[in-house]
Amino acid sequence: MTVPVGVVPPCLTFFAEDGTIDEPRTRRHIEWLLDAGVDGLLGIGTCGEFSALDVAERERLAARLVEWADGMPVYVGVMHTSTATAIRLARHAELAGAAAVVSVAPYYSSPP
Repeated sequence: MTVPVGVVPPCLTFFAEDGTIDEPRTRRHIEWLLDAGVDGLLGIGTCGEFSALDVAERERLAARLVEWADGMPVYVGVMHTSTATAIRLARHAELAGAAAVVSVAPYYSSPP
């Protein structure tokens, strides 16, 4: 898959009253972005929700985002303080069909 050049907005993750991911509302948001003519999607990343999700939720959401994007390139955030967990999330994103992953150096850590 070719990495898009153009508008690749960060996708919001919506939550239900009980703290679970509100998949129908999140999907409507994705559909709204696609209808607006974006060139790709960035999920589980820069909006900060990644830190509120456990690994299983992040894996499920990554797979759902790729599914909902219906062929549109999806970047998946894999940020984590654990290198092993970030690698796990990156491998999962690849298997789910993500076009690329997005990460940062482990946050809340100060290298010497």
